[in-house]
Amino acid sequence: MDAKDTKLCLLADPRSSRYKRTMRIAMFGMGHVGGTLARLWTAAGYDVTSATRKNLRESAAGAGVIAVCLPWSAVEPALASCGDLTGKF
Repeated sequence: MDAKDTKLCLLADPRSSRYKRTMRIAMFGMGHVGGTLARLWTAAGYDVTSATRKNLRESAAGAGVIAVCLPWSAVEPALASCGDLTGKF
């Protein structure tokens, strides 16, 4: 591995002080799965927002990633209430 490869590894390593996280994640559902993922992603340095039924649209608009951890019957209504999700992952 040469110096260029080492530099790329440092920039991609989340433990590196030079690595800056900019990804925003909106969590839909904070039960066992959603709560655990939110805690782990927050500890890893991600900007995680917990969405409620009242702020789904706002949470989705400010996030690049939407993690849906809801019962299957609640997924469609939750996503429908968010409006346009173009460009979201």
